Amino acid sequence: MTIITLPADINSDHLRQIIELVVKGEQVRRDGLKERILRADLVAYILQDNMVICTATLKNPNFAYRTKIFTLAKASSGENYKKELGYIVTHPDFENCGHCQNLLKEFFIRISKQPIFATTRKPSMVHILKKLGFSVIGMTYKKDLKLLIFDGMN
Repeated sequence: MTIITLPADINSDHLRQIIELVVKGEQVRRDGLKERILRADLVAYILQDNMVICTATLKNPNFAYRTKIFTLAKASSGENYKKELGYIVTHPDFENCGHCQNLLKEFFIRISKQPIFATTRKPSMVHILKKLGFSVIGMTYKKDLKLLIFDGMN
């Protein structure tokens, strides 16, 4: 079952599982993560037998963070990209089954009306995001991070 909801409406057990899954993905630090998720616009996740197996979030990064990312990537101004697609993780026991791609396709129907950016280290995630219409811009930074943008659909 796919759930797309406001962060405040996530049941506490599911929120705990989402946080654990994001931390397990080893791309994000735990401190402050709950608060960052709760500040997001929307959270999407797939439940299987009441277990969160995949998640993604439409984040509200602050201006300083957005500026830093676009500067590090030596990309043109990121002022139009106020939303970030992030915290995209699939539980290791459910990887390579298409869950992430299916979740993002469904989530993207709700969020694709606006400019969005994303960052990733994973070639597989670059591949999935390109299928959704994202483009890699700028240069790889911090050794292996790529910045991608989506201009929004009308």
